[in-house]
Amino acid sequence: MIGQITCSLALVAVFAVATSAKSLRGHVPRKALVSPAYAGVPYEAIEIPGVLEAEFFDVGGEGVTYHTDAVPVVLPPNVIRLNEDGAKVTVQINDLSAAVAGSEPAGAIGVGMGVTGEWQRYTVTALEDGTYLPTWRIATYDPTFGVFPVETTLTIGTGAEADPCALPGAGGLDLAGVNTGGYKTFESYTSKDPIAIPAGEHVLTVCYVNVNTFELNFIDF
Repeated sequence: MIGQITCSLALVAVFAVATSAKSLRGHVPRKALVSPAYAGVPYEAIEIPGVLEAEFFDVGGEGVTYHTDAVPVVLPPNVIRLNEDGAKVTVQINDLSAAVAGSEPAGAIGVGMGVTGEWQRYTVTALEDGTYLPTWRIATYDPTFGVFPVETTLTIGTGAEADPCALPGAGGLDLAGVNTGGYKTFESYTSKDPIAIPAGEHVLTVCYVNVNTFELNFIDF
């Protein structure tokens, strides 16, 4: 009987941990490694190793969970993330599969029209200590057949940093000139260097160091 009770309690504990890690979007519980000063809340649970979907940046607003430099006069109709606490999300979120000759499968969504100096933050949980060479799924397009440099980086912090992209970065792209042939024609590129991510919960920032009309679908770790 004692063995049965112990086993039952263990199963309950495992179930509680498993269910607490999966919550409604915008309500994923925060753990101790993220600073209490960070006002962002996870939009979706993200685990590494795994795929980081660009549109799942944390909820919290401009200057907290994302930074947008080029805000259009009329904000685009975002596919998801229409409002956060009553304010429109100024990051452009696109349906990547709607256009003719789009490269992505039906239902694919990403962050679009990124420019230099912008960033998005993601609360991630690394399941173990690891070093990764991420694959970026991106598009950048010039209809006059020119090419654009693509320089990005990833930083790991606690969320307390005023400028997360001032942290040391790694795991990004450094491409001299890219034109994927369309705003919805994506290609995969391997990062220029590896990034080490210790086990636990962190705030990972995707930094746009030098880009133009940059579209990001996902980053695969």
